[in-house]
Amino acid sequence: MKILRQILFPFSFIYWVITAIRNKMYDSGFIGSTEFDVPIIAVGNLNTGGSGKTPIIEYLIRAFYGEQFMAVLSRGYKRQTYGFIEAEPEPNPKTIGDEPALYKWKYPELAVAVGEERVMAIPLIMSKYQELDLILLDDAFQHRAVRPWVQVLVTSYLNPFWKDQILPVGNLREVQSGYKRAQIIIVTNCPAQMDDIEKEKIHQKIKIVDNQRLFFFTNQYSSPFLLENPMEHCSLNTVDDVLLFAGIAQPAALKQYVSKEIKTLHWMSFPDHHWYDEEDLYRIKRHFVSISSTKKIILTTEKDAIRLWAFVPLLKKEGINIYVLPMRSVPVKGEENKFLQLIQNSLAFFHNERS
Repeated sequence: MKILRQILFPFSFIYWVITAIRNKMYDSGFIGSTEFDVPIIAVGNLNTGGSGKTPIIEYLIRAFYGEQFMAVLSRGYKRQTYGFIEAEPEPNPKTIGDEPALYKWKYPELAVAVGEERVMAIPLIMSKYQELDLILLDDAFQHRAVRPWVQVLVTSYLNPFWKDQILPVGNLREVQSGYKRAQIIIVTNCPAQMDDIEKEKIHQKIKIVDNQRLFFFTNQYSSPFLLENPMEHCSLNTVDDVLLFAGIAQPAALKQYVSKEIKTLHWMSFPDHHWYDEEDLYRIKRHFVSISSTKKIILTTEKDAIRLWAFVPLLKKEGINIYVLPMRSVPVKGEENKFLQLIQNSLAFFHNERS
């Protein structure tokens, strides 16, 4: 590993120089950023994935859904299309990406769109929905062509940015000091019970600057539901063995939770945002059949489920029952309303400034 890092270090240095020059050009105003007349909350990360930004976006959706008319705009990572596309009532993940499709699937009244160039996509969605109260930008921390009203940086407790290195040696998209651009930093995947000593340690590691706020979120899981029939649920404490599979960047928190709830965990890993095919499903079935337990289920995540929806007829035909484990990101105990109150106050200030 040390030899590999030595080989890759020159490339990391080149990448560091390129990103540093780009950020300096934005910071100095040499390259401009566009502001809009609708408040924009941008949620992103410093690393290449697995930080927990999708659950934070969903937390904001849940908080304002039905109260404010929102739009979520994403680049649609790993979609098989290009350009600006708005999600249909029955979203196709291959057209808009799995995460935007998941937002639309769970929140039908939400306006969801994708577009690589957010500075061009935002006017398009604003022109269609002139009553927009709020825009959520997904995965936009490095997309500096847009100047959001609130910039939220997400990092994982299990793999924080201050322990990482810049690409390709590590997973950082830019240098660690980029965190200073954020007004809000959220540490996700935290233990449900965090004491003040642990929080203070993280404060010191991040070195919070003036006007920044730090919050801690943990994962909250619900009972699994059957993919082909979401009304049918099961309880993990009634099974002994679980075949868990997922195509996500950082599955450690997921595996840790499931392991605590059952006797034996059987794990199958797929690449992040993996597009499943029939052979994948047959492999899963063969693995499941090989488990001798009579109390067993197949389990996956909601993001994987959205990529499996097209295979429901095949799953029924082959008798493959896949359960889906819902997960929410919520503030740790003692911080239940602090983050949301800050966002609400910031949005109220935005509207007061422009009234």
